[in-house]
Amino acid sequence: RITEHLCVDCITHFQAVQEALTSVNISYVIDPLLVRGLDYYSKTVFEVSCPGLGSQDAVAAGGRYNRLIEDLGGTPTPACGFALGVERVLMAAKDAGVPEEGSIDIFFVLLGDGAKKTAFAAITALRDRGMVCQMEADGKSLKSQMRLADRLKARHVVIIGDDELARSIAVVRNMNTRAQSEIALKDLPSADFVRM
Repeated sequence: RITEHLCVDCITHFQAVQEALTSVNISYVIDPLLVRGLDYYSKTVFEVSCPGLGSQDAVAAGGRYNRLIEDLGGTPTPACGFALGVERVLMAAKDAGVPEEGSIDIFFVLLGDGAKKTAFAAITALRDRGMVCQMEADGKSLKSQMRLADRLKARHVVIIGDDELARSIAVVRNMNTRAQSEIALKDLPSADFVRM
């Protein structure tokens, strides 16, 4: 089985993936026989299923392909991709009561790996409450992330960096009024952003 032949780097990465899923209560099954049709994947491959759809319950499948761009002559570019069945996603979303239209309620500006790890559970909890949350995962600068939040017309921005982590707070900015406030990290999942 492939899971018995992983290098140290791959084991560490795979454990981090599992920890992230567990931290937000996403159930998963490790399938050492899962097959993707092409061999350019590196590290984790995955399949997302929705049991309510019956026997054809896969809605998305993909994985990491960190070397693909480089193999095609480009610069080294870590990547993760997937394909999904639009009809199946729409059926699953309808069954889950997801609204058809919306905008971004909260854009998370995250500076550093610690901030990403800390924010992941809060983002998931807020999404579970029906809020539309987005984050930029490429490690861009504060300025670049703020510009992206503005372009996406996010209502609020939550900023977490090393300084905020040290104080166990996040900075919340109302993008309409430009007012900023601080909130304890532990209170983020239950925060009332309408009042901020």
